[in-house]
Amino acid sequence: MGFLNSLLKKKDSKSPLELLKEKADAAPNDPKLQQEVAAQLKAAGDLIGAHDYSRRAAQAHHKAGFAQKAAAVLKMSVAWGNPPPELMQDLVDTYLQLKLKEDARGALLQLRKLQSNDRDALARIDAKLTELGPGR
Repeated sequence: MGFLNSLLKKKDSKSPLELLKEKADAAPNDPKLQQEVAAQLKAAGDLIGAHDYSRRAAQAHHKAGFAQKAAAVLKMSVAWGNPPPELMQDLVDTYLQLKLKEDARGALLQLRKLQSNDRDALARIDAKLTELGPGR
């Protein structure tokens, strides 16, 4: 009976990824832990979850005063493909905070493609592009 109980307990135990996610959720201001979860989720094929934890890592970097690291994390997440509009908006905001107008313009154009069905969002994006002025 002891052997069967050990098998049953192993089925109830959590996967290493689940344990890592719990650890990251308990420490939201640890960007390295958030990035590790994002990388593991991407490797597991969960792109939505990976983007979510990348945003969390970027927010933790912002709180710590490292906007350039936040931009790098967000840019890496965008490179994975299919970024959610919220992630793109975070990237635009980070670029603007860093005064990287051309990078912000490029991210806004990508965001515009993602928001093509939302007229209000398109109007806000176009206004921001106009505010940035002409490109190079």
